[in-house]
Amino acid sequence: MIGTETLIFTLAGIVLILSTILGVKIIRNQPKVAPNPWKIPPMNPARQRTRMTQKTLIPPPPQMFRQR
Repeated sequence: MIGTETLIFTLAGIVLILSTILGVKIIRNQPKVAPNPWKIPPMNPARQRTRMTQKTLIPPPPQMFRQR
């Protein structure tokens, strides 16, 4: 027969391992901390480049200058 102490220690070890695994899973599945909503997000460099460029002036089509 297995000793009583061995059985108790084995069951305690199994419970400890399972509770540790469960705790790790719970901690990993917690939602990430939301960023500060009042903080201005960093500007996308590609978007910043297109925003900074000036529009090129296109001459109007010749139909606009046609006399009646």
